[in-house]
Amino acid sequence: PACFSLLFGTEMINEVSWLVTIGKWIGIAFGLLLLPWQVSGQDGFISLDCGGTGNFTDTIGIKWMPDLDFVSGGFSGNTSGVNSRQYQTVRFFNGSQPKYCYTLPVTSSSRYLIRATFLYGNFDSSNTFPGFEISLDATAWAMVQIENSTQLYFKEIIVSTQLKSSVSVCIIKGSVGVPFISTLELRELQASMYAKSYDSTAYLKYAQRINFGASSTDFIRYPDDPVDRIWESDIAKRGNGLTNEASGTIRINTTINVTNTGAQERPPSKVMQTAVVGTYGTLTYRLAIPDFPGIAWAKTFLAEIQDLNSTDVRKFTFILRNDTKYAGQAVDLENDFGAYFVYEPGFDSIQLPELTNFAFMEANGSNLGPILNAMEILEVVSIVEGTSSNDATVLLAF
Repeated sequence: PACFSLLFGTEMINEVSWLVTIGKWIGIAFGLLLLPWQVSGQDGFISLDCGGTGNFTDTIGIKWMPDLDFVSGGFSGNTSGVNSRQYQTVRFFNGSQPKYCYTLPVTSSSRYLIRATFLYGNFDSSNTFPGFEISLDATAWAMVQIENSTQLYFKEIIVSTQLKSSVSVCIIKGSVGVPFISTLELRELQASMYAKSYDSTAYLKYAQRINFGASSTDFIRYPDDPVDRIWESDIAKRGNGLTNEASGTIRINTTINVTNTGAQERPPSKVMQTAVVGTYGTLTYRLAIPDFPGIAWAKTFLAEIQDLNSTDVRKFTFILRNDTKYAGQAVDLENDFGAYFVYEPGFDSIQLPELTNFAFMEANGSNLGPILNAMEILEVVSIVEGTSSNDATVLLAF
């Protein structure tokens, strides 16, 4: 350094140092733009194995990578009694900071599903179930309350990036236990999916996404759903948030592909290939919606998946409290849309209670009961503008 000062002078050295610093941050920013496609190996996917040490591909074809380049701080921990590799490690945060943030690169004017998962697995050998919060940038996202050591908990949110080139997912310390995270996943959605008039002012937080008529308790996700949404089985939801099923409800299925190209949300064919039918003329359910009452984005996904006789008519109405959009309207799926095509009536904004009763009723002139293939409910969460801790770190560096 002394030799450089004699040859070039102190001011020039400071200028060179400043340029090097600028170059470093430009390089990092440019690298972030490339990461979703070049590092993960799956277009539009980032799948972080938190606390993990190497790249791998899981049994359903998702390519995972370590999280170290996306977060500052935290420690790697090992869970016990877990088979899936991505849940055998966690990143936990027992330092002095109130929150720790991941930075995920995104493309501006795009839409993404972000999912965080949590499997405790007694990683800290304390058997103390932690409770803590997570946020997306400055917006509160969810409360994470662990109640079972081997249960997998997941939180999802759908965001429109507007002009952003990155988003921050932050783990915020609670009063009990050590906060942690198992995986962090980002999935780019098609531009039309979940588009709404309030994109710039609200996110959509997962509340319920149910596959009706499912053949087992297993959920459906990638590769059956190309954007890797998790569709929970209605069998698994019975007695666990989904009750009051009407008498005469039967389960049907088909192996014929169900076309979703005309549906904005593109529910996967495998989800639409199963359904419940109300053979006594009604389909009724009571659904518990976590963190409600609140404002919801809600849709039902319907498709005729039976080959009807020329004399058969399946015509029905939808009944939901506060519904002024579809009240009294009858739908005939085969005649209005064609068999094996998706119809997705729903609401961009509707007030729903914590316990929501809904029904489908056979209409006049129909000789077949109503049908329901799937349903999705998301909570409308107002965006809080602010500066994340990661933004502050970058600003201080300059």
